[in-house]
Amino acid sequence: MEMEFNKRSVQTSDVPPRSRLYSQIPVDVGTSRVESLTGYINRLAEAYQVSPRLLAAQEILPLLSNKPFIQTASASAEGKFNRNDSMRVNGIGESAVDWAHTLERLTGQSSLRSLTIYSWESELPVSGTLRANPAWCPVCYNQWRDQGLPIYQPLMWMLRVITVCLPHQQKLEERCPVCRKSQSVIACETRLGHCTQCAVWLGTDSNTWSEREMVGEMYDWSEHVLNEIDELYKAVASSGPLPWKKITLSLRTCIESVGGITRLAHLMKMSRREISSWLRGTCRLPLESILLLCYVLNIPLVELITNDQKALKEALQGGKMIQPSPRVRLAPLPSNREIVLEAIQLALVNEEIPLSLSQIARNLNKSRTTIEKLFPQESALIIAKYRNYVQKRKKCLMQSRCDEIRQVVLTLYEQGIYPSHGKVGRMLSTNSRILGTLEGRATWHAVRQELGIEYF
Repeated sequence: MEMEFNKRSVQTSDVPPRSRLYSQIPVDVGTSRVESLTGYINRLAEAYQVSPRLLAAQEILPLLSNKPFIQTASASAEGKFNRNDSMRVNGIGESAVDWAHTLERLTGQSSLRSLTIYSWESELPVSGTLRANPAWCPVCYNQWRDQGLPIYQPLMWMLRVITVCLPHQQKLEERCPVCRKSQSVIACETRLGHCTQCAVWLGTDSNTWSEREMVGEMYDWSEHVLNEIDELYKAVASSGPLPWKKITLSLRTCIESVGGITRLAHLMKMSRREISSWLRGTCRLPLESILLLCYVLNIPLVELITNDQKALKEALQGGKMIQPSPRVRLAPLPSNREIVLEAIQLALVNEEIPLSLSQIARNLNKSRTTIEKLFPQESALIIAKYRNYVQKRKKCLMQSRCDEIRQVVLTLYEQGIYPSHGKVGRMLSTNSRILGTLEGRATWHAVRQELGIEYF
């Protein structure tokens, strides 16, 4: 009787709600090593042993408020993504928030928004902060595998300003050592830590890896960047979103302290015009430039963001804390020409549904004429590849429709109904005008002749 009472005392509200997808716990939430949102999607797909692109296309895309990743309505589920758009899932725009909230509803995890940089840099420029393709530390991959830890993609590896793994003093890799191709953001396969193009293991064996010592300003700059980003995460965790808009006021204080815009431009090895545009608010300060300012003036980034005037003036007093700008800099952002060429090259090697030149132009917000003028030979290859795909697709579609005509004729004949042109046409699931084509009429006549109800 007591056991029966205990069973009845359990209320429905005591049972936690079920989630649509596995409630996978993200890695290192609340730290600067937090997992990226696209990496979370790849790991979630591995748990199901399905393609990450297929999982995203079938479970996530239909629930998004905006669907910028769908290229064409007729595209297959695994062919709906391009690399540049997929990286924005980790970013600061509405797409990142949309994906995070959708995944939170599907998995029941409430902290997925922190897997994007939106949680701490929503006021920074959208472009230039994230890489075009994922980078990784091969030593980290190998150590995680050897220790049985989850193999994942930290969000910081997606930042352009992060170029090294400081614990291993190892430069982050950007291309597969075997096929020399960059990695897909949302992969087709589920083998984490393997190349998304040729499936080779991307880790480095600790027995063959020799530590490369970084000295001088290269080490100082890398340490500065990683420490400042770590402090950002701690500040956000303790006090919530930071007031990035106050950076302009802090910039004025810095300019006054060092003796003017020209002096600051000289210290940062930048143009006076660029710093003036930041001061006027005509463009946002890129993350790399903000970190460079903090490095040169030796001031904490959190103080710069919060506009703590007293702390700033004390740090800048007399210029004693000023140090030279590091010569270790990121490569410049790719030019429009480089972006177009990379998109064309990706389309040429893509084994999935090929893109037409017009689709590539729309994705890049360029005109087709401009692309053809810039790269006439590559454009010709894209056009030829797409035409070949269209011809094959038409041939397959025609064959399936002719097969249906054959089946309809046989079905009518078996039912004792004469398979006339009109009766066959009315039973077709596709447009009956297929019977008016050369292939359709030839199939209709051929089947009737096989049945002996039509003669040559």
